[in-house]
Amino acid sequence: MSYTTYELATLNTQEIQSLTTAEVYELTNAQIRALGTGQVSVLLTGQINTLLAPRVGSFTSDQLISVGTAQVAALQQSAFSSPSGLTTAQIRVLSSDQVGAITASQLSILQTKVLVALTSAQVQALSSGNIVALSTSQVKALTSEQASSITTDQVRALETRDVAVLSSYQLNALSTAQVAVFQTNQVAAIASDALVGFGSEAVAALESAQVGALSSSQLNGFETNQVQAIETADLQGVTTANLQQLKATSVAA
Repeated sequence: MSYTTYELATLNTQEIQSLTTAEVYELTNAQIRALGTGQVSVLLTGQINTLLAPRVGSFTSDQLISVGTAQVAALQQSAFSSPSGLTTAQIRVLSSDQVGAITASQLSILQTKVLVALTSAQVQALSSGNIVALSTSQVKALTSEQASSITTDQVRALETRDVAVLSSYQLNALSTAQVAVFQTNQVAAIASDALVGFGSEAVAALESAQVGALSSSQLNGFETNQVQAIETADLQGVTTANLQQLKATSVAA
């Protein structure tokens, strides 16, 4: 059965939930926009799952705000990957709970331009599992503001392949608390030319095990002020060869 936009707008909860998945699938963008927030909020997850990317992209901000967490998780993956799906304006109106409901498979294919539109609070709402699901291209695209907002648990969840693509600008945005929780394999994965992004305070926050995990090529990229910021007690884990490299860098200044 087909409905006019006016008829759709008058349907009650029971009638909305009685729509077949085929009927929901056939809804046009105009019909989607005609739905009230109360109607959108009661759509069953099975109905939500039939919506194609353009239909999701046609939701108004108010409609999206009314969507429940189970409905978010039920959205087709194409809504996240397609240019006609979720927009930057739409993603920014989602609550922390809604963002937290995004599944790993949905997040892993989220368009980069939409990902970088996430606010600091929204980034913090992502689970550790979702952080793991991020592709290297997505991690590389994160803004400095987003990098500075990730929690220590999220830092620990970063895979080494993702740490390897962090830029000096992203590293420079990290707090000492974030730097302090880097695991040794993560430290070893940081690109040598990106380490310059660590400020003196960040370097000083490194523990001896983290300093000991640095390779000679990484240490070779250290600036003099970074070498001088390493605390004496943290040099215990440094190999003789690497210690000589540090001394050479310090003397060269």
